[in-house]
Amino acid sequence: MWTLSLPEGADRDHVYCNPTVSDAVYGEKIGQLLKTFINGYAGDPLVDKQKEVVKLLEAHGVHVEPYFCEDGYHAV
Repeated sequence: MWTLSLPEGADRDHVYCNPTVSDAVYGEKIGQLLKTFINGYAGDPLVDKQKEVVKLLEAHGVHVEPYFCEDGYHAV
């Protein structure tokens, strides 16, 4: 999937797919986002990435309403 989405020769640390490495490029724009709700479940293999996004948004001054549960799974 990533080989189709990114410019030729780019890896997954490209600004298109990893906002954490592109703070110099998008840091100001991230801070302009509106109030955001992020929902995650402990059974979801992506929950750690969701928690990283919460920290990233909060670090840029975005009001985030995170909701993480122990019960639940990805796409359920």
